[in-house]
Amino acid sequence: MVYLFSLAVSIVVAWLICRDNSILSVKDEPDERSLHSRPTPRLGGLAILAGSAAGWSWLVYQNGLPEVFIYISGAALLVAVISLADDFLTLSQAGRFVVHLLASAAVIYATVYAAAGIGMLLFYLIATLWLINLYNFMDGMDGFSGGMAAIGFAALAVAAQFSQKLVMAEFMAVIAVAACGFLLFNFPPARMFMGDVGSATIGFLVAAFSLWGVRDAVFPIWLPLLVFSPFIVDASLTILRRAINREKIWLPHRKHFYQRLVLNGWSHRRTVLCEYVLMLACAGSALLMQRYDLAVPGLAVWAVIYSLLAILVERKVRDKIPFCKEKEKNNPQSPTGCG
Repeated sequence: MVYLFSLAVSIVVAWLICRDNSILSVKDEPDERSLHSRPTPRLGGLAILAGSAAGWSWLVYQNGLPEVFIYISGAALLVAVISLADDFLTLSQAGRFVVHLLASAAVIYATVYAAAGIGMLLFYLIATLWLINLYNFMDGMDGFSGGMAAIGFAALAVAAQFSQKLVMAEFMAVIAVAACGFLLFNFPPARMFMGDVGSATIGFLVAAFSLWGVRDAVFPIWLPLLVFSPFIVDASLTILRRAINREKIWLPHRKHFYQRLVLNGWSHRRTVLCEYVLMLACAGSALLMQRYDLAVPGLAVWAVIYSLLAILVERKVRDKIPFCKEKEKNNPQSPTGCG
């Protein structure tokens, strides 16, 4: 019942956001880096957060409030509030960074602080800050971020179930279910977007629940990193490539692998469905690798797979460019999908 309740709340809030006369119907206007062409409601992440909060409230009523979840929910609320303000007002990067830093420090203190050395604490802090921002960076295609949340948190819930951490599994599964409610309105063609309030907060929750799982020995840190690697690898390689090319990495762009596929001819639906296959493969293999103690060979195989995928995408984009330029030359007014 808790999952039906969470799903229902997520769907109702999403429906309200889609209504033109709703106070929550803040539109995202397309610009030069957008993959959409019409104004679209951008606060859809509130549906995921509302559905999650409803499910969590049910679980707390049934099972009590885990102490670590006080820190997680409080810090997530901080990230959500500053991100919602940014959706309305466009706040400074420095102001958002301070809040992200405080939220990250709070959840690290509540989870791994007592058992980790200085080096690992620094890694966890940087990783948490990076997850908050990379989820925001990757929220640029219909159905993409919502699908990653649904598949990723479902995988973490299964891992917790394997370790008999049933309460933790339920808290994680609620997010996955709430994300499914959002996806009903976000799958291509999207009727709403997630917005910073959704992407930044979910990115934080990825880090927070991963650290909770590490603290309770539910899984090693590599498991959530592999589960969410479709986002982590794309964002990390993209920023590295732009840094090597001496581009201003803090400026908006359309150079993520998924964006380049769309801009060079793939439909949103085709691209996101291929990404779902990759997400499911990462999640399924991560669970199998943990269960059968295959971390080292499994991670080596995934390093090869991602290297091949990067090469294939680069080759596809490069092969498409001459065709795009010729088409634009013959018909400048025709949208070619070239980036």
